[in-house]
Amino acid sequence: MECNVTDIIIIDFVIWVLAIAYVVVKIRDAIRCSKSLTWPEVPGTVVVSELKPDTDANGMWYERPYFVYRYEVRGKTYQSKRIRFGVSWTAYDDPSIVEQYPLNTPVHVRVSPNNPRLCVLEPGGCPSVSWKIVKLIPLFGCGVFFVMLGMMSLIAACI
Repeated sequence: MECNVTDIIIIDFVIWVLAIAYVVVKIRDAIRCSKSLTWPEVPGTVVVSELKPDTDANGMWYERPYFVYRYEVRGKTYQSKRIRFGVSWTAYDDPSIVEQYPLNTPVHVRVSPNNPRLCVLEPGGCPSVSWKIVKLIPLFGCGVFFVMLGMMSLIAACI
């Protein structure tokens, strides 16, 4: 059986790049979660809060919340949809968001002092980064497997 070592190395490389990218994004989110606790607070207003009909991947109808708030920093107006950091998009599919933040409701927006576009309504609250990294163990294991497979193929090709 002939095995193409280049394919194994490419697969391994892709797995490692995906794993590293995931870790970097999760660490960035955790840092933002932590820093958001100390960001200055500005007043904002919910400008859109409604349920819109949508379909899921299986074609089933459901109501997706559509939520936007507006705030002002140094005389410039911004809009955002972010409620908290480190939350998957499916969490934003929870219809209770519309109940929690009704239209025209005043909100307290935490704004990054370095980038006013980076804001959050509910600061902190990220799950620990260590738990997210633990979920990567299988992905790293696959990477190690393909490295070992590549090495064995190289050894076999040299014999």
